[in-house]
Amino acid sequence: MKFFAASAHTPSGHREASSSSMRRMFWFCLAGLSGCSSKTDPLPEPAASVASATVSGSASVAASPPPRPRPVEVRMIALKGGTFTMGDDIFDRQGTLDASKPPHPVSVAPFQLDVTEVTVDAYRRCVEAGACSSPAELRRQIQTEPHCSWYESNRGNHPVNCVSWHQAHAYCTWAGKQLPTEDMWEFAARGKAGRTFPWGNYARGGQSWGLPLDVHDRLQGSCRIPHKSDYDTIPVGCAPRGATPEGVLDLAGNVMEWTASPYCNYATKKCDETKRVIRGGTNDIDDRGWVIWSVVRWAAPPEDVTNLYGFRCAKLDRP
Repeated sequence: MKFFAASAHTPSGHREASSSSMRRMFWFCLAGLSGCSSKTDPLPEPAASVASATVSGSASVAASPPPRPRPVEVRMIALKGGTFTMGDDIFDRQGTLDASKPPHPVSVAPFQLDVTEVTVDAYRRCVEAGACSSPAELRRQIQTEPHCSWYESNRGNHPVNCVSWHQAHAYCTWAGKQLPTEDMWEFAARGKAGRTFPWGNYARGGQSWGLPLDVHDRLQGSCRIPHKSDYDTIPVGCAPRGATPEGVLDLAGNVMEWTASPYCNYATKKCDETKRVIRGGTNDIDDRGWVIWSVVRWAAPPEDVTNLYGFRCAKLDRP
């Protein structure tokens, strides 16, 4: 009550007003003491609390996961698309290309295609990002058979092989692309003119199966690994003479390539949804040059894995 004692000594002219003001101030403070101290600076936070918050913040930053690897930027070739003749019956007398008969018109929308097959280094990024699984580790059945590039040293720029259709699909999806359809693949290899080989037409005067004598050089270029068999993979893009006029490389040789398409019979239109089409040939063309003919088709279950299978990705051009 000392507060009222002080107010009793105010001059008489201001006593009543001052007393009233003092009462209001008293009840205001009594109702909420924070109102009385609202003009004072807040007390500094205890040092321990500040240190604790700092440590907590640092721990949060330290616990943040590192950024995941991004897809390798691969150059793509834009193809305008159009209508072309798919399939052929030029080897009808040999009976080796029954799956490629009969020739028939097909229309393809504009799309982009990877210039080369997906490499070991590019696929490794996907594995490190947790979006792809590692290729299978296969044992060689014969000495001349290629091993899985993933498990060979110094093969980062070779096409990845020993991958299933599912693994190829997972990679292309992670990279923001897709596996090319069979139609896309053949259009890229043959063009609207229907080339025999990716680099041009059949040249007479070659071996009995129709392959030009110099095609082996065109495929292998100068990058054959010494003391390796013809089955072995070679670095992607190292045979520029085997490119298409549009600039797509390695559509013949190196590894066969998975496509997105189920295997369908051209004549009956009947499709086998349990198999996917594989295109392109391997480097083993000694006496079977027809295996790299641009119309040759193969089929395998999507879970199948072999050291002869690889892939490349495509992307549709959206309007």
